[in-house]
Amino acid sequence: FDKLWDELKKIDPNNAVFLKVGTVSDVKLGKVNHIIPMNSQAKVTNSTEFSMWAKKRGYAQFITQFKLDGISVELQYLKGKFQHGVTRGNGIIGDDISNNVKKTIDFVPEVNLEFTGAVRGEIVLTKGIFEEKYPEAKNSRNMASGITKRKSGKGSEDLTIIVYDAISKNPNHRFKNELDKLNWLKNQKFTVVDTQIFNTIQEINDYRDEVTTLIRERLDFDIDGLIIK
Repeated sequence: FDKLWDELKKIDPNNAVFLKVGTVSDVKLGKVNHIIPMNSQAKVTNSTEFSMWAKKRGYAQFITQFKLDGISVELQYLKGKFQHGVTRGNGIIGDDISNNVKKTIDFVPEVNLEFTGAVRGEIVLTKGIFEEKYPEAKNSRNMASGITKRKSGKGSEDLTIIVYDAISKNPNHRFKNELDKLNWLKNQKFTVVDTQIFNTIQEINDYRDEVTTLIRERLDFDIDGLIIK
């Protein structure tokens, strides 16, 4: 799939397929609109492509995070109170999995009262829990996906939500930058994705090699790359 994707990008970089989000929806679940569309991310597959991308932007610093291999979720809050947990769906509308989200290990029911908006994250099944309780399943991501869709909520207590972004809709409560968001998320007691800050492209390439050869296998959850901001 990735090879076909890259080939189409070379042939027709403005093709409409690059603007679409693959829909994974369950007809049995209610639907909720996202506060902010959950779009696809730009992707590079080697250090040369990344260097070209980074040089065009000329950033003084880069934030690097694990690309979690889980189930994307948007946690919606109104005046500090949790309202909905929504899957990615088609990027505009997702499945309402609020009841199961409430049962997860690190659910945050309330945040600062001035916050109305969305928190973005991934629902994951840690390797330890997966190996102990679900040895018959093919992989942890598929198992996590199945659990989130259960009307009974059974197994949701085994899931972890790791967050990486927040969007405020309150004009009186704005984030200064990405680091401000991450600090706020930590202060609200969310489990936040591991974050590294680098000043140069070479530092990021070196870190990518370290993650690939050493760090990845030691993590208690699956990742399928890095996110660069």
